Parts: sequence; C-alpha cells; structure tokens
Amino acid sequence: MILLAVLAITSSTSGLYEEGDFLYEYYGDPGFATVLGYTGPGGDISIPSHLDGHPVRILGIGAFSGCEAITRVTIPEGVIYVGEMAFSGCTSLVSVEIPDSVTYLGDWAFFGCMSLNSVDLPDNVTNMGAYIFAECEGLRSVSIPEGVTDLRFDLFSGCRSLDSVEIPDSVTRIHGYAFADCQSLTSMLIPANVSHIGDWAFSGCTSLKAVNMSDNLRGIGDHAFFGCLALTSLSIGKGVESIGAKAFAGCAALTSVTIPEEVLAIGQGAFLHCTGLRSVMLGAGVETIGEYAFAECYSLRSITFLSTNMPYEVGEGWIDETSDDLAGHALSCSDFPPPGQEFHGLMMGENVDHDEGGSALLTILMGAVVVLSITTLWTFYLYRRGSKK
Repeated sequence: MILLAVLAITSSTSGLYEEGDFLYEYYGDPGFATVLGYTGPGGDISIPSHLDGHPVRILGIGAFSGCEAITRVTIPEGVIYVGEMAFSGCTSLVSVEIPDSVTYLGDWAFFGCMSLNSVDLPDNVTNMGAYIFAECEGLRSVSIPEGVTDLRFDLFSGCRSLDSVEIPDSVTRIHGYAFADCQSLTSMLIPANVSHIGDWAFSGCTSLKAVNMSDNLRGIGDHAFFGCLALTSLSIGKGVESIGAKAFAGCAALTSVTIPEEVLAIGQGAFLHCTGLRSVMLGAGVETIGEYAFAECYSLRSITFLSTNMPYEVGEGWIDETSDDLAGHALSCSDFPPPGQEFHGLMMGENVDHDEGGSALLTILMGAVVVLSITTLWTFYLYRRGSKK
C-alpha cells in the first residue's frame, strides 16, 4: 500500500530543491519531502527530519547510492519508506540507525555496503525487498522483524561474515538465493510457517552444520543446500513432498539421510557427490527418484526402502560411481526383487522389518506380563501369610 501511494503522488512533484547537503522534492503544502540526493563530504551524517519546513518521509531511489565516503547514517523518525538502492554501494558505511517509523525497505537498499557489520531493523518493518543486504560482506548479525512474511531473492546473498540470523515465525517463504554464499552461517532453524525453500536459498553456505525443518514445509527447491560442505545434521520435515534437483549435492559431510514418507519425488542429482554419505532410508511415499540422485556417493553402503511398492520411476545413473558394497534393503512383504537380485542396478541385500506398531505391541505385552507376575506373587504372598495365622 505504501508503494502504491508513493507511485500515485510522484506524478505531481514540486521540482528539485537543495538545502544544505541534501537534494529533495516535496509534495503538497506543507506536505512532505523526499530526499533525492546528497552532495556533502561524507563521514557521519544525520538526515534532517525536515527540509524547508516539510517533514521528510521518503528516502528516494538511489538517494545516497555510491556515496563511498559516508561512514554512519542516522535516519530521522518520521521516515516510512527507504527506496530502492537508497544506500547501495556505500562501501564505507559501518552503521545505520533506522527509526521505528520505517515500514518498507526497497530492493537493493544496502546492496554492496561491504563495511556494514550489524543492522537492527525496527519491528514496524513488514515489507522487505530483494537484494537489500546482498554483498554486505562485513555484515555479522541482523534481526528480522516479526511481521515479515517473505525473505525475498538474494536478501543476504554474499554476506560472507553473517553468522547469526533469527528468522521469525511470521515468515512463510524463503525465496531463491536468500542466504546464498553466507559462508559463516553455522546453523539454521526453519520456522514452522515456512512452506517452501527456494532454489539456491542456502547454496554455498560452507560452514552450515545443522538444518532443522518443520513439518509444515512442503517443498525444497533446486540447489537449495548445494555445496553446504559442513552439513552433518539434517532433519527433513515430515510434510515435505518434493526435494529439488541437486538440493543437497556436494554436502560431503552428510553421513546419513532419512527421507520422510510424505516425499513423493527426489530430484535429479539431489544427493550427488555427497561423498561421506553411508546410509539412506527412503520413506514409503517415494514414487520417483531422479537421474544421478545418489551418484558419486562413494561411501554409500545401504539404501533402505520402507514402501511395499517399488518407485514408479528411477532415473538413469541414480547410483553411478558408488561402492561395489552398496546394497538395497526392502520389506519382506514388498514387491522389490528378492535378495541377490538387482533393482535398477542396485544389488538387493537382506530384507528388513519395519513394524514399529508390532514393536510397541511387544513392549506393551512384556509390560503386562511383568505386572501380572508381580500381582500373582503378591497374591500368593498374602495367601501364605493368611494361612499361617
């Protein structure tokens, strides 16, 4: 709504004015002012709250873009809209104070601010554009306000120093490249309301060790975690229905993977070149396995199928260049080939039993036997004691 309002009023500007080091235009009388440019020497600057009596409400498109001498910026209370590319390329910018009045940050707003190390975003920010902090190589921490629903394309891509970020529960979608090449990020908790992780979203996060997904997640995009070399702990949400092409390719530290039963499709090369992967457990819902899904997994020794039915489609080369010791395991009641025969090039090993209900029943029965035994002994003890009287 704010963006539409801004677009609606830009057709009736008052002309370009200058006051001090700031270029601006205003709308209405007294109306409000939009900062359009900066002509000062840089250093620490405070943007004025009023220009010629007009309250400043908007930082316009590219208003401070390329001002490499600016080191610190204080945005005044009353500004509600930080426009596209407002501070892009301010390579010496170390800190920025954003007031509570700001609700919108435009695309590329702080793109390439390589010296920016931390940002506190006010709670009123509910709309964040794409590429806002992309290539902010010095950015170490950022707080995303509750109320933001989309982490848009390349929001933090290239933030190589970012090691701390908390995603609020309000977020429902993480778009493509949102955290790509955040090489210092070590862990990530995907909030419960996120339904989809976009293509390349966490690709190149080479220090990422643990990822926990909620059961509300439905899809993992292509290359989503591509090249996450340190990833050792992976919990795929039980609601995931599809795993994209090369979603976890090159995750060399992964040793085991469990695919939940809701997953229908494993994309092409989904776990390609996961060289440390030793065991895979495929849920009962898997219907298609893409080409090269587990190729070049040199350490892979076991693939267990928990479905009674074979997948409808298995892609070419799905286990190319894996160990000669690799064996497949299926339920004894399934329609998979018996032990000693091949399933799309995979030699089937011993059958497995996956009857968790039976195990639970056995536990209950054993407990009942123990209780019955104790009751019997106690009854016998009371009887003997009474007979002696």
